[in-house]
Amino acid sequence: MKLSIQYKNMSITKIILLILLLTIIKCDESTTQSNQNKDQQSQNSLSVSNSTSQDPSLINKTTIQQNEDQENQSDDTLLTGQENELEYQCEADSDCGYMQICNEHFQCHRKNLFPMTLTELLGSILILVVVGIGQAAGIGGGLIVVPILMSFFGYETKKSIALVFITIFSASLGNLMSFMKQKHKDGGPIIDYRIVLLSLPTITVGSIYGVALNKFIPLIVLAIALTFFILQSLTKTYKSYKREKAKEAQENQNNKSDQSSPLYELKQPNENGLPPISQSSKKEQYPRSMLSKIICITIGFAIFSLLRGGSKFDSLLGIPPCGFIYQISNMASAYVSYLLVKGIIAGLVIQNKIEEKLLVNTSSDETQLTAKEMQGFAITAFLAGLIGSTFGLGGGLVLVPKWLEQGIPSYKTTPCSISLLFLTAFNSALQFSLSGVYDTEEIIYFSVIALLSSFIVSSSIQQYVKKTNKDSLLILIIIGFMIMSFCLFGTINVQKAIVDLPSLFEFGEFC
Repeated sequence: MKLSIQYKNMSITKIILLILLLTIIKCDESTTQSNQNKDQQSQNSLSVSNSTSQDPSLINKTTIQQNEDQENQSDDTLLTGQENELEYQCEADSDCGYMQICNEHFQCHRKNLFPMTLTELLGSILILVVVGIGQAAGIGGGLIVVPILMSFFGYETKKSIALVFITIFSASLGNLMSFMKQKHKDGGPIIDYRIVLLSLPTITVGSIYGVALNKFIPLIVLAIALTFFILQSLTKTYKSYKREKAKEAQENQNNKSDQSSPLYELKQPNENGLPPISQSSKKEQYPRSMLSKIICITIGFAIFSLLRGGSKFDSLLGIPPCGFIYQISNMASAYVSYLLVKGIIAGLVIQNKIEEKLLVNTSSDETQLTAKEMQGFAITAFLAGLIGSTFGLGGGLVLVPKWLEQGIPSYKTTPCSISLLFLTAFNSALQFSLSGVYDTEEIIYFSVIALLSSFIVSSSIQQYVKKTNKDSLLILIIIGFMIMSFCLFGTINVQKAIVDLPSLFEFGEFC
């Protein structure tokens, strides 16, 4: 099988340099603005000092005016504090909002997860079904789970997003445990660890800059860009669906016509009179070299996140979020990712040359990847992390359709995507844990729900697909999630437009 890798004329260096240029421009703008503010403050103080030096009688007037302003400001602060106390005061649970109770300090806060209400039980069932279906196709479904957590559990947006990462991490763990044991029909592992290893560094860096772009680009621009992206992706994914359906029909027809064929096919001996050695027979179920590299890269990026810090938690080195050193750290991570991919490609090329000398023939499924094809996988993962985080879709919903377009079969895209979801969700869940967002009962409960979704829903769908040989069902699930994600994103933007229309056109901070 020859994979048709796109982006032949592109290079990782060009993409990284483009993002670094945008970051530098933004940093320069912020620095210039801060310098202008400092200059203006110094000019104001200088003018005041000059005026008072010209007329000593103004000194007392200025001092009196400053004291009056400070007293008025303290009065306003006291009044605001009293208003806030009155705003959050309650006498009974009925005085509080949805899913909130009145505590012993007469303040409203969200109820404990247990005992659960009927609404929360219904929300749990929805999460179990949605996450299970999404995981079966290799996508997380986080954009759909967030509204469920907000509507059925009463969580705020930030808490809902944090709980999504716990859910995706646990569900991916359950599916990954199953995939790591499975073998392909040719004898090798069903997970292509080469693709996971090539994609992990770039999808992580792409997610970092995708989150920054999501905060920086106005919502109206994101909505227009997402519309074009979803329409284009739906068109290409539907073509993949039709192509898979035609392939399934052809295979069914061939199976009917080949019923009288022999069950076993004798292999022709090689020039030494020995049966040929297949690549799959030499394929390790748990390739320790690749697994150790994947684990080291995951731990490395987790340590980098802890040292750099962010908006969720403070840096261990005291680096201020969104500052100059923060941006330089992101640039460094992008460059390290480039070096990692370059080294991985060089290692795999050497491995291919060794296998060519040792093996007489290779399995049709385990085609050796060329250097350009490996670079294509790395670029695809980077764009998936960048686009997925920019639009809030998640990397899986972008990555899997692109893999299908490149010719990777659907039975391989799901295990590889789940592996990446597990590794990237681990990093995000760790950051939220350090920020103190989670309660212990929430971690345990939503982890159990996610594991059940993988063991019951995802497993059932995968077994059905394997039994009926209908891989097109997985592509159909992806199409459904694309449509639902687009509708939810549009609904959120319409609500924001009704509440605050000018906010749709405002630029944010590149952070």
